[in-house]
Amino acid sequence: MPASVDETTPTLLRLFNYFPGSGAAECHTDTGLLTLCIGTAPGLEVWSPSPSPSPSSSPSAAPTSPTSALPPQQKGNWISLHPQPVILIGKTLQWLTTGRLPAGPHRVVASPEGRQSIVFALRPSLRRRYFDLSPFGEQSVVDLVGIWSRIRGSVFNVNAQKGIRDGQKARMRERGLLRADDGDGDAECADSEMRSQSNGDGGDGRGPGFG
Repeated sequence: MPASVDETTPTLLRLFNYFPGSGAAECHTDTGLLTLCIGTAPGLEVWSPSPSPSPSSSPSAAPTSPTSALPPQQKGNWISLHPQPVILIGKTLQWLTTGRLPAGPHRVVASPEGRQSIVFALRPSLRRRYFDLSPFGEQSVVDLVGIWSRIRGSVFNVNAQKGIRDGQKARMRERGLLRADDGDGDAECADSEMRSQSNGDGGDGRGPGFG
């Protein structure tokens, strides 16, 4: 364990025990670098975009800010990869790779039988404010603390109860971070088909899911 609070990082490990019919979470992408999810039953689903008609039509524009997203795919399907472990790319890694590794939209569907899951969310260390990307082929030094703060400030807490999430969404709309017609507050999940298929809204009041 870290010797002091100053040496802690946002990285976390969570163990979940979802009761039958609980644990749903709406479509979202994670804020960190990578997330490893392992569950005892189906529940976590990832968005699988349909192949582009041609290589030239695939998304190529990189995000220009930590809170921007790649163009959403118009067609695709929700798929469950259970029982395989799932590794998800987060917004921070998307930004650090200038969009070459886009964040992975996913949701959690409530399990009628209940389920257990382990989630390890690898997030950037904030012990040093500036991070040199030159070892990874990028000729730049980034303000990692600033990037993390902007990413965290651009999303609502998908793990909060519905009433709290609704309040966070309302404040985001006031700040211009969320359109009035967006049901999820995550640009990667703003596509209409993705929203219409996403039924894991955690709105039953029995607790949202994480993974």
